[in-house]
Amino acid sequence: MDPLIEEEHALKNKRGAGKEMREMSVATVLTVHSENDDVSPENTILDTGGLSRESFPKGFIFGTATSAYQVEGSASTEGRGPSIWDTFLKIPGLEPNNANGEIAVDQYHRYKEDIDLMAKLNFEAYRFSISWSRIFPNGTGEVKLEGSCLL
Repeated sequence: MDPLIEEEHALKNKRGAGKEMREMSVATVLTVHSENDDVSPENTILDTGGLSRESFPKGFIFGTATSAYQVEGSASTEGRGPSIWDTFLKIPGLEPNNANGEIAVDQYHRYKEDIDLMAKLNFEAYRFSISWSRIFPNGTGEVKLEGSCLL
């Protein structure tokens, strides 16, 4: 048995989920090749290493995931308070060109386009997070309802 699956199996048994593994998470890295930095679909070669949807059991759910700080953007607007990442990345030299989450891919404003794109790519599930400091700008206390609009 694959070590990753064995570990997942052991965790489920430890939690009392029974001897059969009922869920399986798989992470796969796909390599995308293109010539002249042209990543348009007609000029992109996708190397899946022989992996296809048919390689997975019937009922397998294909999805994607993001992390708030990596995609959300609008880090200092819309009433969002500073997060630990905002503070951490102010230390010079941690990121090339002093990159931060101020813009990211601007999913905060473009989430509908992102969901449309995921549908076009045939994803069936999407796991995302929302910056805690968008919901609790001061870290604790009153909930800022505008910050939880994506919930």
